[in-house]
Amino acid sequence: GWTPALAEKLLLPRQALHCAEIDMRAAGLERVFSVPLPADLRAFCESRGLPLNADIAGAAGPGPDPLR
Repeated sequence: GWTPALAEKLLLPRQALHCAEIDMRAAGLERVFSVPLPADLRAFCESRGLPLNADIAGAAGPGPDPLR
């Protein structure tokens, strides 16, 4: 089972999952939802020298309207 000792071995205290964009147009809805990478995941990637796409990371500014 899950133990505190196992939790201490994690590199990140949560799942490293992120959906930068969901395009609903293929389903017949004129909606595209976008969101930048959360600060904790951005910091995790930067601390390990992992490349970040500026659009996903939000480094290029606030990004597009999430309900465009």
